[in-house]
Amino acid sequence: MGKEKLIYLMKVTDKMTFDEYWKKYPPKRPEFSSLGDNIYHKDENGEYVQEPKARHGEEHKKRDLSSDKVLISTEFKYFGAVNPLDCSDYKNDIKIPYGVSRWGQETENEKVTEFINFVMQQETRSDIDYSAASKNKSNSCSKK
Repeated sequence: MGKEKLIYLMKVTDKMTFDEYWKKYPPKRPEFSSLGDNIYHKDENGEYVQEPKARHGEEHKKRDLSSDKVLISTEFKYFGAVNPLDCSDYKNDIKIPYGVSRWGQETENEKVTEFINFVMQQETRSDIDYSAASKNKSNSCSKK
């Protein structure tokens, strides 16, 4: 078994529908930010429309909209796939998923708190600067 690597960690600080996200976070739309992930909104018929975004096409729409929830975070660390954080020391103490975990893990105990504190103290090594890329420093992901 290889080393356990962490690409990102986020604390969910809000939850809303895709349409609410569209209205509340215009700066997260691709037209305003290359990192924009605010790509779904309802049209006049109440159907979701997908705004164009590089590397995210119509083939992703069914999976993305499998739930109408967007998870918002103002507390997150993103290390990226190029420079993930080695968290092998914690793999026996907390529930770290093996392989890709699209929806993340929800858990709470003393070891998890220790792990979160460890991660939050690490310097972000990503080549993406979220603070400069968006006027509204938040991150989101949809949840099944």
